[in-house]
Amino acid sequence: MITILVGFAIFWGSGLVEGNIYARGQTMVVCMDFTCSALVVIAAVGFWMAIIGGISIVVWVLRRFL
Repeated sequence: MITILVGFAIFWGSGLVEGNIYARGQTMVVCMDFTCSALVVIAAVGFWMAIIGGISIVVWVLRRFL
């Protein structure tokens, strides 16, 4: 459960930071520097961390109760 929350927080937090720094009223953001690219990579790591954490909880529940 903690892994899911941490992954979601990383994903959401990096998106919030990126939106505040780079978007500023734009509908599409194109990364042109290293910082923006790093935030995208961090968001991807957080996203997959939450997904894998969720899958592991589902597998644990199925193994425990079925």
